[in-house]
Amino acid sequence: MFQAGERLTPDLDLDPLQIERLLAPYPDTLLLGGDAPLLASKLSKHYAVDENSQFNLSLVLCTLGKRKFEQWGADEPDTGPVYVRKSDAEIALQETISSLEETHD
Repeated sequence: MFQAGERLTPDLDLDPLQIERLLAPYPDTLLLGGDAPLLASKLSKHYAVDENSQFNLSLVLCTLGKRKFEQWGADEPDTGPVYVRKSDAEIALQETISSLEETHD
C-alpha cells in the first residue's frame, strides 16, 4: 500500500476480508492492477478502481481520445498541437539559414 508516493506496508498476501480491514482507515483508496476490478467486486465497501491500469499506454490514450471524440466531436480544422519549443528540425534549419547568411555577409 502506498500513500502520497510513500510505501505504507510491505508486499502482502491477504484475503479480501483482511484487505478490507487494512483499507478501513483509507476510504479514498484507489485500487490498481489487473485484478483490481475483481478485488473491488469482492469488497463490501466501494473503492475507486483504475480500470486502465492493466492496459498499455497506447491503448489508454486511444480509449481516452475516442471517449473525448464521442463526447465533444472533432476539433476545429484549424486546431493543432501547441508546441513549447521549436522542433529539432526547425532549430537545425534556422541554424543552417543563419550560417548561410553569415557566409554571404
